[in-house]
Amino acid sequence: MKYALLFIATVTYSAPALAETLSFACMVQPAQIVEIRSPITGILQSIPVKAGSQIKKGQVLAQIESSVEKSASQTAYYRTQLRGSANTARSKIEHAESKVQRMKQLLAENFVSRQAYDDAYSELQQARSELQTAQESIKQAEYEYKQSQADLNRRTIYSPFNGVVVQQYIYAGSLVNPTEGKNPILKIAQTDQFKVNAIIPLKYFNTIKKGQKVKIVPETPFEKFAAIIQLDHVDQVIDASSGTFSTGATIKSSSVKFPSGIRCKMYL
Repeated sequence: MKYALLFIATVTYSAPALAETLSFACMVQPAQIVEIRSPITGILQSIPVKAGSQIKKGQVLAQIESSVEKSASQTAYYRTQLRGSANTARSKIEHAESKVQRMKQLLAENFVSRQAYDDAYSELQQARSELQTAQESIKQAEYEYKQSQADLNRRTIYSPFNGVVVQQYIYAGSLVNPTEGKNPILKIAQTDQFKVNAIIPLKYFNTIKKGQKVKIVPETPFEKFAAIIQLDHVDQVIDASSGTFSTGATIKSSSVKFPSGIRCKMYL
């Protein structure tokens, strides 16, 4: 009698961990890189920072020579304080009003002519006009002072953000002007925010959405500081020549432990 042996094999399958199947090259850069230029033509008086200096928003980066503008501002301010003409006109008004009242009473009792009353009233109107002219002169002086202050303020250049001075192009004593592409003073980079940007092939356009969370792994030796970020932009215009589009996010530097200016990998 033949016996058949039946072996029953039990195979256990474990669910594989979710793999990061898509990865793209990316860059971590400063949120902004700006060349600082003078808004006016003048002589550069001082630059209190240099290449490598850490800077704060509102910090003075450069000072343009401003002695003429300071003098003009002081003169304009002095004119705003001139009150002599206005005070004289007010005194004339008080005197003329009293005279008009007296003339009005005397005219009612037929002690003066109508012409005398009209002359007194004309003096009152003239005094009022003089006061209005004096007040308009003061107001004009105030506007001129504000304008001179604005001109003076343009000669001090402030940092628009927290960052670092990347490069210094010219030094004190140089002629500066607002011409685009010529005579920049400094190049500065914003360091309190980073910009992470990746170039993605067109075939993944429908895969990547704004608000999607992705993993960023910086290059060596910072790979251990990988971070999860949320995409805040996905370009809606495709670069036809390369068949790619851009995506990325702006993040606070305090939220990550790696510097800007390095390469990275973006994992979906």
